[in-house]
Amino acid sequence: MFNCTDIDGELRLKIDLQVTCYEGLHFYMAYYVAIPFLILWGLGIPVIVFFMMRKDVNKLDTIAVK
Repeated sequence: MFNCTDIDGELRLKIDLQVTCYEGLHFYMAYYVAIPFLILWGLGIPVIVFFMMRKDVNKLDTIAVK
């Protein structure tokens, strides 16, 4: 989604050179779909794991929790 290359002064998507980067549908997909999912993946999963571990903080040594 963010792998663009400069071709004749225009940024084009490397995987499909017919798509102009950050214009039209690519703009929508990059900013409203890809970036939120990157944030969710980068922050959401560690936060969920933290709260799961925090819930069982007294039982972290048991085999069931491991």
